[in-house]
Amino acid sequence: MTKEIVISFKTIFINTFNVMLMDISQDKAQSIIFRHEGFQLWESASSGFLLEKTKDYIIINNLGIQIVALGSKSLKPIVRADGSECMIHSLDSCSYLKIDKGNSMVFAC
Repeated sequence: MTKEIVISFKTIFINTFNVMLMDISQDKAQSIIFRHEGFQLWESASSGFLLEKTKDYIIINNLGIQIVALGSKSLKPIVRADGSECMIHSLDSCSYLKIDKGNSMVFAC
């Protein structure tokens, strides 16, 4: 059994919006489960909220909407406003990162 808390904040001068999922059920030094960092001008308005049913964190700002999937479901289909379909990968399913031969970062889901 784990207890989790979602913390989100915007940082001044470095223009990021951060979302962290932390395990608060145990007293341990490394309690961050997931961390997401996205671009956000610190002087522009933004809001974020958690959808409890789907475990998605929604970030709304002047550029639109961002969806960060915090749950463990690896793939989730969504339909965009123009009718096209795409898949959202949860942060849990994209936890594998390596550097390829061209010195680029490669995410594997």
